[in-house]
Amino acid sequence: GKNVTLEGCLLLDGVSVAPGAKLQGCVLGEGCQIGPGAMLTDCIFGDGAKALPGTKAQSINLEPRKSI
Repeated sequence: GKNVTLEGCLLLDGVSVAPGAKLQGCVLGEGCQIGPGAMLTDCIFGDGAKALPGTKAQSINLEPRKSI
């Protein structure tokens, strides 16, 4: 997406990052979806996990197919 910031992140296949999202030090499993304006730091997302629009999170380990 536009205006996306990714620093030191690992994104597996099929990850979608919406405009305005900022991620630092994150690992995102296959098929994860990051909503617009989400700000994530040092997070690990299992396959298919989602960050809803505007989510702010740090040091979260989200299970597969869960949403935050």
